Amino acid sequence: TMQLPALYVGQPVDPGQKGGPSPQENNGALSPDRFSLDPSMAYEYSYVDSQGHLIAVLFLAGAYDAATDLQFSVGQGAPTPEGYVYAGRGFQIFTVPEALALRKPVYVTLEYSDEDASLVLDENQMVLMTWNGSEWVDAAELCSPKSEIERLPDDNRITLEVCDIGGFAL
Repeated sequence: TMQLPALYVGQPVDPGQKGGPSPQENNGALSPDRFSLDPSMAYEYSYVDSQGHLIAVLFLAGAYDAATDLQFSVGQGAPTPEGYVYAGRGFQIFTVPEALALRKPVYVTLEYSDEDASLVLDENQMVLMTWNGSEWVDAAELCSPKSEIERLPDDNRITLEVCDIGGFAL
């Protein structure tokens, strides 16, 4: 079992630092949500879709050297690679206005539906992929050594540590 910081699952890091309002519907498209990180504090951004499925991203204190603004939006962002099935859970998270180096790993938790799980033969093979600018790669491989994926099929949830941010899809 993955050892997450004790403050992680379902707990706001600090009541005033919990993720802001979820992206709002805007003529059928989801508008991005922006938030700021103070380098001295941990911060958990969470988004719950209309079906009640969670996407949570935990930034540890010191994730960035300076105060940093980030932008979160939902959606796949790039075509599904051959040999894979998109389970309908995708998001992008970027620093704005410029790319800044992430100094500490980020913990990502995604929940999915039974219908999403039925798209694959083995739910324990579901993988969070990330777009590297030209192709999808396993997000666990962003860390060296490769991070472990904690799969909780009874809860329809995966959690893993990633060492960069960008576009992700399950």
